[in-house]
Amino acid sequence: MQSLTSWIQEGLAGLSGKFHARHAGFVAGLQCHDGGWPARQGGSDLYYTSFALRCMDLLRHDDPPATTRAAGFVSRVLAPENLADLFCFLSAQEMLVRRGSLKLSNVGAARKKCAAALRLLPAWKDPSQAGTYDIFLASECWKLLGEKMPDDEEAVRRLLDRQRADGGFSDSESGILSGANPTAAAVMFLSDRGRLDGERAGKAMRFIGTMQKADGGFGAHGGAPCSDLLSTFTGLVALWRLDAPGAADLSGAARFLKLVACAEGGFRGTAQDDTTDVEYTYYGLGTAGILATAAGKRTGPRGCACRKKGLTAERR
Repeated sequence: MQSLTSWIQEGLAGLSGKFHARHAGFVAGLQCHDGGWPARQGGSDLYYTSFALRCMDLLRHDDPPATTRAAGFVSRVLAPENLADLFCFLSAQEMLVRRGSLKLSNVGAARKKCAAALRLLPAWKDPSQAGTYDIFLASECWKLLGEKMPDDEEAVRRLLDRQRADGGFSDSESGILSGANPTAAAVMFLSDRGRLDGERAGKAMRFIGTMQKADGGFGAHGGAPCSDLLSTFTGLVALWRLDAPGAADLSGAARFLKLVACAEGGFRGTAQDDTTDVEYTYYGLGTAGILATAAGKRTGPRGCACRKKGLTAERR
C-alpha cells in the first residue's frame, strides 16, 4: 500500500495550493474535541478517524496539534476484534507513530492483542468463508504488524479460484457476480505475491474497463445502477497495479470526480449523495492523485504482470 500512497501523493503534489487547503481544511474542521473524527451520524469513530489520518497523509498535511489529539483518541480505543476496525486501528497507529505523535513502545501491548484477534477471526477457521476483500485486508494487517500472514498460500489458491469468466473476481467461493472492489483486492493481493500471470491480469484489466459508466465513474458491478466513488477509486487502483491506467477513460473519471466534489471541501459517495465525509474524501483524494500521476506517466508500478507479458491498454 505504501507504493500506492506514494504514487497518489506524487499526483496530488502537482495540484493547486487551493485544492490542498480546501480539502485539508474540510478534514481538520470535522475533528471532535476528543481527538477522533465522526461518522455521518456524529460521535468519534475509529473507522472514520483512520480515514481522516489517511487524508492528511495523502495531502502531506502537517498539523501536530491535530495528530496529538488523534493519538490521544486512538490510545484510548480498546484493541478491536473485527477485521475492518483492526486494520483502521493498526493503520492509524502506524501513521501516528510515523508522525511522532505516538511512540511504538507505547502500543506494543495493543499490537499483540491485534495479532491474537487476527488469528481468532471466524473466517480463518474456515478459509472458504473469508471474503476476497477480507483476505486482502487481513494481509495488510499482517504487514502492519511486520508478520507473514498465516496460510498465505491457501489464500492465494482460493483467490485464483474466484476469477470468473468475465475476468473479474467474486467476493466469495460461491459468488457468481464479479465486482470492482473484490477484483481490485484480488489484483493487489496476487500481484504483491507475483501470482497474477499475464493472461489473468489481462482479463482483470478488461473487466475493470467494462465497469466504467457514461458519467465517467465506475459501478460496483455490472448491474450497479450508478457510479460510486469507492468503485471508481478501487477500479483505478487495480489498473494502476496492472500498469494499465489507459484501460479506462481517464478524462471521464475526472469528470465524475468533479460531480462528487464539494466546493467547500470533501467528496460525496455518488452524484446523488447529499453528504460528504472523510471516508469518501479519502477515495476522492486517491482518485485525484492517481489521475494526476497517470496523466503524466500512463504507467503504474514497475514489474507488474501486464508490463512483463507485453500487454497493452488501449483507451476506450
